[in-house]
Amino acid sequence: MSTTTTTFQTRFGEVHTKPQSKPGEFTSIPVVDVSDMDSDSLQDRQRLAKEIYRVATTMGFLFNHGVSEEVIQEIHSMAHKFFALPHEVKMETFVGKNNRFRGFYPQARDVPEDAHPHLKATAGKSTEAFNIGYEIAGDPAKRPDDVEPTDPWGLHGPNQWPREELIPGFREAYLQYYGQILTFSRKLLRIFALALDLPETYFDHMCKNPGAASRLIRYSACEADQTAAEVPPHTDFGFFTILSQDAVPGLQVLNSKKEWIKVPSIPGTFVVNIGDMFAYWTNGLFKSTPHRAINTTSQQRFSIPLFFSMDYQTRVAPMEKFVSDTNPPIVEPFVYGEWTRRHTKD
Repeated sequence: MSTTTTTFQTRFGEVHTKPQSKPGEFTSIPVVDVSDMDSDSLQDRQRLAKEIYRVATTMGFLFNHGVSEEVIQEIHSMAHKFFALPHEVKMETFVGKNNRFRGFYPQARDVPEDAHPHLKATAGKSTEAFNIGYEIAGDPAKRPDDVEPTDPWGLHGPNQWPREELIPGFREAYLQYYGQILTFSRKLLRIFALALDLPETYFDHMCKNPGAASRLIRYSACEADQTAAEVPPHTDFGFFTILSQDAVPGLQVLNSKKEWIKVPSIPGTFVVNIGDMFAYWTNGLFKSTPHRAINTTSQQRFSIPLFFSMDYQTRVAPMEKFVSDTNPPIVEPFVYGEWTRRHTKD
């Protein structure tokens, strides 16, 4: 195999990688039973935290997560229905109609000429997506009469939804899924806190109205004369990402040898990877894992990530316990909403 390296840019600097993928080598990707997340025993939760710590330095599969399989299957069904709609109907919810990154992302060739440069730059050549963000109706921790959050950066706001008559139950199904993943993410965040030898509720106050976005993604089938549908190498913004994927393979993660490792689809599990904010909080102890997705099969591929983040008003800085003379801060303090808007406006 060729040893030629390729380079891509992350918020942690350049990453140089070997282009080949190595199927079957998954020893660095733990499979973790997280049922003890709900245990009344602190000792059980602390044992789980030790296993979750491994996930924080690579990527992991989580099972016994408590999210209804029926709810998962329903949102995957809704994703198929949405992307099967005519293009002009999907464009009724075009993401360019607001500046909050909510709505339909068409393939690059279908992005309108007058769209914001950021949309043109981030549109996939063979992928399309539908994004939603946080809203009260999707948060089981809130009451129906709670006021929708606002922020000075214009990141919170209403979601766009396809007309009910087009896909009956779409909004309800998506918010139900979003709500269950949100609940799961808050529980998982407590386990991560224990893994860092912090009080279990250390991060709770940062996630009252989290900047948690979810996305339905469709990867086109790869015909013999076509380029594979791809999401290029990247890291994610927030605390961590919870991914539900269908049976079609495509996800790849960069291992410690700078090789792309194919990630299988394991029924009944979510894939979790650490995002940039957790890397910043821990001053690089937790790894924001570079990953990509490539569909080289003759089938469409669908995946549904939720990017779990903190409230936009949260001040982010490396925790003192992870900073020393020999391990200086990897980032200056910043406010998450300001950072998010700055990194998505161009």
